[in-house]
Amino acid sequence: MMAYGILDSMRANRVSAGEGSYSHSLTSDTPVETGTESLTFSEQNVKTWLEELALRLPDGTGAVDVDADNKVTITIQWDDSRGVLAAQQFVMTTRL
Repeated sequence: MMAYGILDSMRANRVSAGEGSYSHSLTSDTPVETGTESLTFSEQNVKTWLEELALRLPDGTGAVDVDADNKVTITIQWDDSRGVLAAQQFVMTTRL
């Protein structure tokens, strides 16, 4: 459901998504506004998505990658310390 949420935002803003404006790695910081710069629409979408992941999943975070052929890979990662492995991932690949 959370992977489809960011994908729906990207499809609603397809041109910008195809240009890589939604790209975000697991190690990147969450986009933030500074005193002089506001977030772009796509940065706001990514920020909201990452905040939702952090609220719903323990240590939840995510990544979005769009290649030159508009193939989108969405990764959601969380800490499942109750289980055997600490970091669990869900990866979805589709086209815009």
